[in-house]
Amino acid sequence: MNKKKYFFLFLLFLFQLGFIQCYLPFKEWFTNSPIYSDDFSIHYGCVLEEKEMLNHFGSLWSYNPFFRAGSITQSIITVDSKGWGVFVTLFPFLPTAISFKLYYILIILTVPFVCYLAARYFEFDVNESLLCSFLGVCFLHVSICIDFIYWGTGTYITSCYLSVLATSLFYNFLKSDKIKYLLLTILVSSLSLWAHFLSGFHLVFAFSVCLLAFIRKLKLKTIFLVICLVIVMFVIASPMVLPLIKFLDTKVPYYPWRPYFTDDPLVAVKVYFFQLIPFNKYKNIPFQKSAMVDIGLLLLSLLGFYYWWEKGEKQKLITLSGTFVILFSFAYYSSFFKAFIDLTPLRYVIAMNVFLLIPATAGLVKLYDSFLRQKPFSTKMASYIISFYFLFLLLSQPLYHLYIKKDFRLSTEMPNQIRELLQFITKNTTNEGRILVENSGWESNHQYYGTHLTFLFHPFTGRDFIGAEYSSDPFNDAFVSFYGGELFHRPLSEYTLNDLDSYFRLYNIKWIVCWSEKAVKLFEKFPDYITLVKKVDKFYIFEVKRKPSFFLKGEGEISVDTNKISLKNVQPGNGEIIISYHWMKYLKTLPEVKLEKIYLLKDPVGFIRIINPSRDVVIYNGY
Repeated sequence: MNKKKYFFLFLLFLFQLGFIQCYLPFKEWFTNSPIYSDDFSIHYGCVLEEKEMLNHFGSLWSYNPFFRAGSITQSIITVDSKGWGVFVTLFPFLPTAISFKLYYILIILTVPFVCYLAARYFEFDVNESLLCSFLGVCFLHVSICIDFIYWGTGTYITSCYLSVLATSLFYNFLKSDKIKYLLLTILVSSLSLWAHFLSGFHLVFAFSVCLLAFIRKLKLKTIFLVICLVIVMFVIASPMVLPLIKFLDTKVPYYPWRPYFTDDPLVAVKVYFFQLIPFNKYKNIPFQKSAMVDIGLLLLSLLGFYYWWEKGEKQKLITLSGTFVILFSFAYYSSFFKAFIDLTPLRYVIAMNVFLLIPATAGLVKLYDSFLRQKPFSTKMASYIISFYFLFLLLSQPLYHLYIKKDFRLSTEMPNQIRELLQFITKNTTNEGRILVENSGWESNHQYYGTHLTFLFHPFTGRDFIGAEYSSDPFNDAFVSFYGGELFHRPLSEYTLNDLDSYFRLYNIKWIVCWSEKAVKLFEKFPDYITLVKKVDKFYIFEVKRKPSFFLKGEGEISVDTNKISLKNVQPGNGEIIISYHWMKYLKTLPEVKLEKIYLLKDPVGFIRIINPSRDVVIYNGY
């Protein structure tokens, strides 16, 4: 039986390996070039920052003076890159671009093994566990998961599968009181959290229901160990959790990113009765996903729940049916509560379906027991042939787009137009002033060739940028965004010359990179103040006719680095200086001087003011 198990697991591994090859051919695994497609650009930028921060500061967050006029990085919007950054840092002997790709490859390749182990720990036999692994791999290819992997958001998919495995281990711990299962629960839960922090919701939901399932047999010792589990998990997740807590006061409700929440109370009805999947409304999806996958998983799971009820496996039934109910409710209905919108509720449909793989496997076993187990070999073979035919119909479309059309091929080459743009920026700009960049995401059809390459403009040029980072970040310093026809959260059509001059002086903007007709039309209105210096493909590069300075009040020399702003030869104005960098509550000075926050224009963050500064001052992040 062990040989059979390893053989079929190896086949599933090969299937998964072929799947990965469609995204990233093996010849590109070890080239010193990252993946640029879609969100991969953001993650690579985050990983570069995380590696630097871990190596130099031992922290996963910092004060970054190169973005947003000084920004708190690596706290909320990058919850899906933490494990990535740690992984890359652990392999310093590899080029960052290579370890960056290897992490993504490894987390996808583990799926068949994670499914198999989850089924085994939910007390399935080897054959049933292999069936569950097969279902888990197939679900990955036919559902929206395939697009998540292509978009660069596959870490969430991995966290869903790991959450099921963690739940199966927790189930075994409560059932047996064996410490080894508690330790394994901590290990797998940690991997899930570090893959994607939002998996914490899966774990809380599933573990809570599992505790209720065993409530009558819980001993004081078990309750104590569960409390220890919670404490240990918090400590393990604290490098991610503490920055969230520290800067929760900077969170704002402005979050216009709509794809992952719904305002339709009938969305679940439309999925299960009219086969209308909300994910199919997304732009640039190579093929429409079939709701029969969701419907099939649900029907088979209901049969599996009944099977467990018949067998008296009530605790397993309560654990997985209860988790399904909570995830179903959260995914389809929590969007109607403002507190949950930022958690992108629709993504939890994926977690719900991944959890359903376990009872769906039990449902298939029940079908086999009821209709085929006692049938002759010829009847079984006919049933297998029919089943594989329908399976082929389900898989044929995604496999066609993967292997034939190659719609999911990831890009490891920077577009030549962007390369030319960055070369011009490097040669023709300085760090005396900032560069205002018009961003583009899903709302404007990814004008940077299907990527978020603006997130990499600073590491590739060494220049200071505003507007180049992820614009939908729910932080108050996202006020400096420039996308969707708006600049600083205000329509471009409303700006006058005086408005532009005021903001350009405030943020020390010396150059502008834009692509939209609205932006070009605005800046061309003021040729005596804003001059077009270059056009690279669709991108217009303007220079602002003003003397750049990061001193809004007073004078001096300034240089910046991660977590540090160095001021030299300071000459205060009326006993103080104000600099064009955002204030942050953990900033300190050396030597110690009075540092205050001052609000200017409509910027909600505030800028750094120093009263009676010394001639030379270093402002640093005191954590």
